[in-house]
Amino acid sequence: MGFSVGNGSGQSKTLTFTTENWALPQTVEVEIADTGPGFEPDQAVDKNGRLGLTGMRERVESLGGLYRIESQVGQGSRVMASLPIQFEGGGEK
Repeated sequence: MGFSVGNGSGQSKTLTFTTENWALPQTVEVEIADTGPGFEPDQAVDKNGRLGLTGMRERVESLGGLYRIESQVGQGSRVMASLPIQFEGGGEK
């Protein structure tokens, strides 16, 4: 699927991305990947005061989940999250 996205500099590009999710017995796993320009994850800092990648990590981890980013300059990016399934009553099954 291609679509136009804007980045922080106001530029927009068309790129291809995929999303996948799985419901495993006790977790939901989500993966989002794109063919964009990529970046160095260790140097990714939000300079516009938005939550961005840090906010995504904090939200996933606050729910007891795991969060990982894979990206290299020129190679696109992949964001993965694994969240425990919470059933009514607050417990896991």
